[in-house]
Amino acid sequence: MHIAIDLGLHNSLLVCWKQGQPLDQPSISVRLPGLAVFKPEPAANLWSRPSLESYLGYLYREYMLPSRMVINSAAIAVPQIMGLKIRRQLLDIMEEVMGIDKVTIVPRYLALAAGYYLSNELTSGDIIIVDIKDTQADFAFVSVCPEVITLERQATGGLTELREEAERLGYLSPSGWNIDHVVVFGDGNDQNEMNIWLSSLAKKINIKPETNPAIRIAEGLTITNPVNNPRPPIRLSMIYPFNFYLADIDPDPSQASITRIPFDTANLEIDRDSRLKLIRYDSAGTDVRKDRIKLLVYEMNSHIELDLKEVENSPWDIVLEIDSAREDFPARVDLMLDMETAIVHPDLPSIIEETVRFTETDFWKRWAVNMANLKSPEFNDTDDVHFDKDSSILPHASFNSDLTLQIEDSLSRIQSLLSLWQKI
Repeated sequence: MHIAIDLGLHNSLLVCWKQGQPLDQPSISVRLPGLAVFKPEPAANLWSRPSLESYLGYLYREYMLPSRMVINSAAIAVPQIMGLKIRRQLLDIMEEVMGIDKVTIVPRYLALAAGYYLSNELTSGDIIIVDIKDTQADFAFVSVCPEVITLERQATGGLTELREEAERLGYLSPSGWNIDHVVVFGDGNDQNEMNIWLSSLAKKINIKPETNPAIRIAEGLTITNPVNNPRPPIRLSMIYPFNFYLADIDPDPSQASITRIPFDTANLEIDRDSRLKLIRYDSAGTDVRKDRIKLLVYEMNSHIELDLKEVENSPWDIVLEIDSAREDFPARVDLMLDMETAIVHPDLPSIIEETVRFTETDFWKRWAVNMANLKSPEFNDTDDVHFDKDSSILPHASFNSDLTLQIEDSLSRIQSLLSLWQKI
């Protein structure tokens, strides 16, 4: 079963489909109070681990567990593009609480555009999505192409802020609006400045009022699941609104440094499941008197101005921490950004030596020989269980590790016991 959760602050939606089930015929579809309504807390705590554990645990106990269906995969829509820390936290909680290790996290408006794409209503063009509130609106700029749907920018504000963002992105020029569609929903009155603006566009641009965005978002989340997705695979990407910083910590505070990693997130479309190199760290270029390599990688919203003087004890999100003896650390190592698993990690070489591997071929070869020995007349005529270890049938000398010999001995004992049990 594939589940989709539109995880909102005021309202949420849980939808579940069995394998191959049509999108308009889900097994479960239930509307729920959102995080802020379920357990009222200060806004800063709504996305904390205890808050998410409590909320997702409630969904699992009350709705998914009673269905007794096996959950194979899940996708979650979140209100905006979240940083690595919160997304990694969500992935961990989904695995711990629900036992689901295949989870995709997608920004809400990107999932909404995917829902329109799946229904063949909006398969190409530049789109503005507007969620009208009482005094302002949430809005997003989305580009839909045959092979990729990209969330370029999401923000909150009035018509002035929307126009400013549109000009910056090229959606608005002196000659007018360069958009193909506007998707609009929300509770604003007719005299709201957004509604007045939309009325002025109605004769020039395709305006699509959306009465049930949560269902459309949940359907869009199935685009990540090939079992329920009837369309060819399409990439979901975004302009990632975060910057990364590398701190090289030194025992002498005056020698510590922090620099912005020159990874151009502002102009790079990053797929939801991409794996990219942030930077190559060269430890050979550091002070040779340092006996330890201590690194921190921070992530911070690109719209926040930072004071780079403070390195340690900062409020920034730490997404990677390395503290290693210098002799154990590679001279050069790539620091990788993995969007699917929401982590930054060093790309270290494998330490497994070929000489200690016990291959599948060796295993079955030894098994066949031992089974032949069990059926031999010599074995059946004696109560003593014994195998002559013919060197010609043993794995090559390069595989004669202690583990290999232990496995062979254990298999021989098991086979002998099974044979004796059959004689009783």
